Amino acid sequence: MPVTPFHLGPGMLLKSLAHDRFSFLTFGISQVIMDLQPLFAMLTGIGPIHGSTHTYAGATLIAPIAAVISKLLVGPMLVYWNRNFEGPDWLGQFYTQVSAPVLLGSAFIGTYSHIFLDSMMHADMQPFFPLDYANSLLSLTDAYSLHIYCFALGIVGIIVYGALRFVRGK
Repeated sequence: MPVTPFHLGPGMLLKSLAHDRFSFLTFGISQVIMDLQPLFAMLTGIGPIHGSTHTYAGATLIAPIAAVISKLLVGPMLVYWNRNFEGPDWLGQFYTQVSAPVLLGSAFIGTYSHIFLDSMMHADMQPFFPLDYANSLLSLTDAYSLHIYCFALGIVGIIVYGALRFVRGK
């Protein structure tokens, strides 16, 4: 399924641990961009479902694009959130200036983690193409367990993130 929310679980845990050195929004944007090609293939029947975008080489090319798109979107999104959030300050106020290294790093983590997670459950992937045509990551775990792991990481990430923001007061 394109644009699966399960990919966000590991990103939420990373956000809780890295705080302002990681952009969860950029991570999420990179996840969506990664699945545009599979979505196109599913809707049109043109091309493989997991083609060149679902390789580490493709992810390497997509990450900088995701970082640039994020640069345009993340700041305004956070400004809007900060102005309109009606909950406690410790939960709702975010820094609106995200540095280029954070954007780029978060985009690379997003695209590479996407390949890693998808490689474990999609037989049509060739994550190491053009170096290797095999998918040596396939079946490291079953799809159900992978979804549970990602969901659990997201829940833990939300709890840790909320607790740390509450303790820090921001």
